[in-house]
Amino acid sequence: MNKEIEICKISKYYTKTLEALDDVIKLFEIDYKKTNISEAIYFHLSKMKYVGWKHRVDFNRSRKHSISDFFQDIISYYLKAALPDEYQVLLEQKIGKTQPDILVKRRNKNLFIIEAKTNIG
Repeated sequence: MNKEIEICKISKYYTKTLEALDDVIKLFEIDYKKTNISEAIYFHLSKMKYVGWKHRVDFNRSRKHSISDFFQDIISYYLKAALPDEYQVLLEQKIGKTQPDILVKRRNKNLFIIEAKTNIG
């Protein structure tokens, strides 16, 4: 591999980031009276927003990166972790004329959709 490819490690870390979402660890015991999953989602998003802000300052970037797709991925990750294996969690799946952000299916039947809005626009 040439030096020009090796000096930038973004694709290596991006690969690891997306692979981390593929490695879903099941949550078998969930206390629905607590907010642990919501707190975990908030933690990850807050940390990612902070790192994004720090990158903008350090890299002299005026406009921030969009985090909306990662928000959907994190929500989906925790749905996959919390739901039994018979459920499918699909992202951006086209259903007729609509394309919900997140679709949850069971036994090939659409159960519910989630529209994850990340900005007022």
